[in-house]
Amino acid sequence: PSTPTNGQTLVYNAASGQWRNESPTAGALTLAGLTDVSPTTPTNNQVLTYHAASGQWRNQSPTTVDDIISCYIDASPDLIAVGKKAYKVIPYNCTVTGWYVVASSSGTIAWDLKKSTFASYPTTATIVSGSSPKLTAQSKNSNTSITGWSPLSAGDVIDFHISSNTDITNSGLFLKVRRTS
Repeated sequence: PSTPTNGQTLVYNAASGQWRNESPTAGALTLAGLTDVSPTTPTNNQVLTYHAASGQWRNQSPTTVDDIISCYIDASPDLIAVGKKAYKVIPYNCTVTGWYVVASSSGTIAWDLKKSTFASYPTTATIVSGSSPKLTAQSKNSNTSITGWSPLSAGDVIDFHISSNTDITNSGLFLKVRRTS
Protein backbone atom coordinates (compact mmCIF):
# COMPACT_ATOMS: atom_id res chain seq x y z
CA PRO A 1 0.00 0.00 0.00
CA SER A 2 0.93 3.64 -0.43
CA THR A 3 1.70 5.86 2.54
CA PRO A 4 -1.55 6.15 4.51
CA THR A 5 -3.15 9.40 5.63
CA ASN A 6 -5.15 9.99 8.79
CA GLY A 7 -8.47 8.19 8.80
CA GLN A 8 -7.69 5.75 5.99
CA THR A 9 -8.33 2.04 6.37
CA LEU A 10 -6.88 -1.05 4.72
CA VAL A 11 -9.32 -2.53 2.21
CA TYR A 12 -8.73 -5.84 0.46
CA ASN A 13 -9.17 -5.93 -3.32
CA ALA A 14 -9.84 -9.50 -4.48
CA ALA A 15 -9.19 -8.65 -8.14
CA SER A 16 -5.62 -7.52 -7.45
CA GLY A 17 -5.08 -9.77 -4.41
CA GLN A 18 -3.75 -6.80 -2.41
CA TRP A 19 -4.62 -4.61 0.53
CA ARG A 20 -4.97 -0.88 -0.28
CA ASN A 21 -5.16 2.28 1.81
CA GLU A 22 -8.53 3.94 1.23
CA SER A 23 -10.53 6.76 2.73
CA PRO A 24 -13.83 5.56 4.15
CA THR A 25 -16.75 6.02 1.79
CA ALA A 26 -19.92 7.89 2.70
CA GLY A 27 -21.96 5.81 5.09
CA ALA A 28 -18.94 3.74 6.11
CA LEU A 29 -19.17 2.10 9.49
CA THR A 30 -17.31 3.54 12.45
CA LEU A 31 -16.40 1.59 15.56
CA ALA A 32 -18.81 3.64 17.63
CA GLY A 33 -21.63 2.65 15.26
CA LEU A 34 -21.13 -1.07 15.76
CA THR A 35 -23.08 -2.77 18.54
CA ASP A 36 -20.44 -5.43 19.16
CA VAL A 37 -17.56 -2.98 19.66
CA SER A 38 -16.99 -1.24 22.99
CA PRO A 39 -13.94 0.98 22.47
CA THR A 40 -12.46 3.29 25.05
CA THR A 41 -9.86 5.92 24.24
CA PRO A 42 -7.01 3.83 22.81
CA THR A 43 -3.33 4.16 23.62
CA ASN A 44 -0.43 3.36 21.29
CA ASN A 45 -0.08 -0.26 20.19
CA GLN A 46 -3.46 -1.40 21.52
CA VAL A 47 -5.44 -3.96 19.52
CA LEU A 48 -9.11 -4.90 19.30
CA THR A 49 -9.71 -8.17 21.15
CA TYR A 50 -12.95 -10.14 21.24
CA HIS A 51 -14.42 -10.92 24.69
CA ALA A 52 -16.85 -13.83 24.43
CA ALA A 53 -18.52 -13.15 27.79
CA SER A 54 -19.72 -9.71 26.69
CA GLY A 55 -19.95 -10.52 22.98
CA GLN A 56 -17.96 -7.38 22.22
CA TRP A 57 -14.66 -6.26 20.74
CA ARG A 58 -12.61 -4.06 23.10
CA ASN A 59 -9.33 -2.25 22.69
CA GLN A 60 -6.58 -3.42 25.00
CA SER A 61 -2.84 -3.78 25.18
CA PRO A 62 -1.60 -6.96 23.50
CA THR A 63 -1.22 -9.92 25.82
CA THR A 64 2.26 -10.98 26.74
CA VAL A 65 3.83 -13.77 24.75
CA ASP A 66 5.94 -16.36 26.53
CA ASP A 67 8.32 -18.68 24.73
CA ILE A 68 10.96 -21.31 25.54
CA ILE A 69 14.61 -21.18 24.50
CA SER A 70 16.31 -24.51 25.07
CA CYS A 71 19.58 -26.40 24.92
CA TYR A 72 20.02 -30.16 25.30
CA ILE A 73 23.39 -31.89 25.68
CA ASP A 74 23.96 -35.65 25.47
CA ALA A 75 27.51 -36.83 26.05
CA SER A 76 26.48 -40.40 26.98
CA PRO A 77 28.19 -42.53 28.10
CA ASP A 78 30.68 -39.83 29.17
CA LEU A 79 30.10 -36.98 31.59
CA ILE A 80 29.30 -33.59 30.07
CA ALA A 81 32.57 -31.63 30.02
CA VAL A 82 32.84 -28.11 31.42
CA GLY A 83 32.82 -25.31 28.82
CA LYS A 84 30.75 -23.77 26.03
CA LYS A 85 28.25 -26.23 24.56
CA ALA A 86 25.96 -24.31 22.22
CA TYR A 87 24.91 -20.86 21.09
CA LYS A 88 21.78 -19.23 19.74
CA VAL A 89 20.87 -15.91 18.12
CA ILE A 90 17.88 -14.32 19.87
CA PRO A 91 15.11 -13.38 17.39
CA TYR A 92 13.25 -10.82 19.56
CA ASN A 93 13.65 -8.62 22.64
CA CYS A 94 12.81 -10.59 25.78
CA THR A 95 13.47 -11.13 29.45
CA VAL A 96 14.13 -14.50 31.09
CA THR A 97 11.38 -15.19 33.63
CA GLY A 98 12.27 -18.75 34.62
CA TRP A 99 14.39 -21.82 33.98
CA TYR A 100 14.06 -25.60 34.11
CA VAL A 101 16.96 -28.07 34.19
CA VAL A 102 16.49 -31.80 33.66
CA ALA A 103 18.75 -34.84 33.41
CA SER A 104 18.10 -38.56 32.97
CA SER A 105 19.70 -39.36 36.33
CA SER A 106 20.40 -37.61 39.60
CA GLY A 107 23.59 -35.57 39.85
CA THR A 108 25.03 -32.08 40.14
CA ILE A 109 25.49 -29.70 37.21
CA ALA A 110 25.62 -25.90 36.90
CA TRP A 111 24.84 -23.94 33.72
CA ASP A 112 25.88 -20.41 32.81
CA LEU A 113 24.44 -18.21 30.08
CA LYS A 114 26.57 -15.57 28.45
CA LYS A 115 25.48 -12.98 25.91
CA SER A 116 26.91 -10.57 23.41
CA THR A 117 25.70 -8.35 20.67
CA PHE A 118 26.20 -9.97 17.29
CA ALA A 119 28.79 -7.30 16.40
CA SER A 120 30.84 -7.99 19.57
CA TYR A 121 30.67 -11.80 19.46
CA PRO A 122 32.60 -13.90 20.60
CA THR A 123 33.23 -11.59 23.59
CA THR A 124 30.45 -12.46 26.07
CA ALA A 125 29.37 -11.71 29.64
CA THR A 126 27.18 -13.73 31.98
CA ILE A 127 23.50 -12.78 32.31
CA VAL A 128 22.59 -14.98 35.30
CA SER A 129 23.40 -12.51 38.09
CA GLY A 130 24.58 -15.17 40.57
CA SER A 131 21.53 -17.42 40.20
CA SER A 132 22.73 -20.13 37.82
CA PRO A 133 20.41 -22.85 36.57
CA LYS A 134 21.57 -26.05 38.27
CA LEU A 135 20.90 -29.47 39.68
CA THR A 136 22.24 -30.36 43.11
CA ALA A 137 21.95 -34.14 43.64
CA GLN A 138 18.73 -33.96 41.56
CA SER A 139 17.38 -34.99 38.17
CA LYS A 140 15.18 -31.88 37.80
CA ASN A 141 15.05 -28.37 39.21
CA SER A 142 13.43 -25.06 38.33
CA ASN A 143 13.18 -21.40 39.23
CA THR A 144 10.09 -19.74 37.80
CA SER A 145 10.57 -16.30 39.30
CA ILE A 146 13.87 -15.00 37.89
CA THR A 147 14.89 -11.47 38.82
CA GLY A 148 18.09 -9.60 38.10
CA TRP A 149 19.08 -11.36 34.88
CA SER A 150 20.13 -9.14 32.00
CA PRO A 151 17.46 -8.70 29.30
CA LEU A 152 18.05 -10.10 25.82
CA SER A 153 17.75 -8.07 22.63
CA ALA A 154 16.92 -9.17 19.10
CA GLY A 155 20.21 -10.16 17.47
CA ASP A 156 22.03 -10.98 20.72
CA VAL A 157 24.02 -14.21 20.76
CA ILE A 158 23.77 -16.35 23.88
CA ASP A 159 26.25 -19.05 24.75
CA PHE A 160 25.21 -22.05 26.84
CA HIS A 161 28.05 -23.02 29.19
CA ILE A 162 28.52 -25.80 31.70
CA SER A 163 30.30 -24.35 34.79
CA SER A 164 30.60 -27.60 36.74
CA ASN A 165 29.40 -31.18 36.51
CA THR A 166 29.40 -34.32 38.64
CA ASP A 167 27.68 -37.50 37.42
CA ILE A 168 25.57 -35.99 34.58
CA THR A 169 25.84 -37.48 31.05
CA ASN A 170 22.90 -35.59 29.54
CA SER A 171 21.00 -32.48 30.54
CA GLY A 172 18.56 -29.98 29.15
CA LEU A 173 18.15 -26.32 30.03
CA PHE A 174 14.86 -24.63 29.17
CA LEU A 175 14.58 -20.86 29.57
CA LYS A 176 11.12 -19.36 29.86
CA VAL A 177 11.21 -15.92 28.22
CA ARG A 178 8.68 -13.13 27.88
CA ARG A 179 8.79 -11.15 24.67
CA THR A 180 9.09 -7.42 25.25
CA SER A 181 8.70 -6.39 21.60
